[in-house]
Amino acid sequence: MTYSSATTSFTKFFAQPDFGYRRNHFAIAFSSKISFVNFAVRSSTLSQDHYPDDYNDIESFKKGKSYVWWEPGILIRGGFKNLQAFTQVTYSIHDEALPYCNKTFSVGIIAPFNIKSNKTK
Repeated sequence: MTYSSATTSFTKFFAQPDFGYRRNHFAIAFSSKISFVNFAVRSSTLSQDHYPDDYNDIESFKKGKSYVWWEPGILIRGGFKNLQAFTQVTYSIHDEALPYCNKTFSVGIIAPFNIKSNKTK
């Protein structure tokens, strides 16, 4: 049995303005990310006979078309002054049928540190 494979890559540039509310150690923000995405194919041994859906996706990526996506989201974070947990949900809206998961859920920890000295003279 012969295996087929494809190696792909993508480049994504984006701007993400947001607006929100922050109070003490809690924040909620709504974001509106505008992304410019470009897919590329480094190599592919897929055949249309054995993998028709994947083959068509790879062939469309070879054309080098760039895509514009709108990715609205919501971020909630809270905790202490120097340690906060966050969760973010985003949804990608685009008019292309791409093999891409259009929902993202993230969780994490924010631990800010200040490299400036706050010493007074």
